Amino acid sequence: SECAELFGSLSPDLLYANSAASFIAIDAANERHLPSIWNLRESDPPESRFGDYSQSVRNRALACLSLADQVIFVSETSRNVWKPLPENCRTVVIPNALDPDRLTESMSRWSRESARESLGISPDEISIICVGTLCERKGQNDIIGAIACLPDDLKHRLRIDLIGNYGDRYGHAIGDAIDAMPTPQKGHFRIYDATGDVARHYKAADIFICSSRVESYPRVILEAMAYRLAIATTPVFGISEQLTDGETALFYAPGDIAQLAHHIHRFASDKIFRRQFGTRAQASLDRLIRFPDMVNRYADIFRNVCFGDSIQP
Repeated sequence: SECAELFGSLSPDLLYANSAASFIAIDAANERHLPSIWNLRESDPPESRFGDYSQSVRNRALACLSLADQVIFVSETSRNVWKPLPENCRTVVIPNALDPDRLTESMSRWSRESARESLGISPDEISIICVGTLCERKGQNDIIGAIACLPDDLKHRLRIDLIGNYGDRYGHAIGDAIDAMPTPQKGHFRIYDATGDVARHYKAADIFICSSRVESYPRVILEAMAYRLAIATTPVFGISEQLTDGETALFYAPGDIAQLAHHIHRFASDKIFRRQFGTRAQASLDRLIRFPDMVNRYADIFRNVCFGDSIQP
């Protein structure tokens, strides 16, 4: 294959493949007797992840689970989705973590007051944010439906910012739904393109919503925790390993807009309540993997695969 020929010309010592779609590279590395690490960051089950391929290609993709010298998942629930795994599949779970230096630098760019002023959020408004591509997998339509369920006097105090590019027709439908709202309600929604300065939105916010249907171990949840935001989220896959319902976040089932509306109402109506959740969420980051530990675990795997040592699951 072209991929195998490329590896032959480059003569690398190791292949690191960073998504399920890169099974082609794993297959080519095996053809060239090149050690490989496959980092499966997706939580879609294999039958849907490889569903667009022919049966023979699907079988080959799944066979790559045995060909990689090491398979890395970012959450235990994501690994469970791929079970039953082949007997000789070598797997390990390494959750994502935030770089504390980059986080500190990002946080220092804005004060809460300057961030809110730059975004046009008044002192008496309650800022709700959702960060992620506008697409069906992220489920932002839940937020629109939940806001519509709230009493008018509360709705008028909210500012809802969706930060992310339009991913598909679903995303454009979100924009159309907002445009079709009555003028007073429409004015409380904003859609921002994906930005390298998302810290401004976190600093300005009071409540973070994650409406995703599929996530492995999302960094946006870790960021919301670090910024001490009250979090309402679906508990899908690795999110349930990051947060605890009723303690560090409020969970709702995907599509249950009534439950999400209830959570938003509680957070928006009670400043002390939402601050308690934000404080506990930030404090609970200490029980999750630290960035240096994550880096060291990856480094150990790279060294071990290169030098042929065994990896502990």
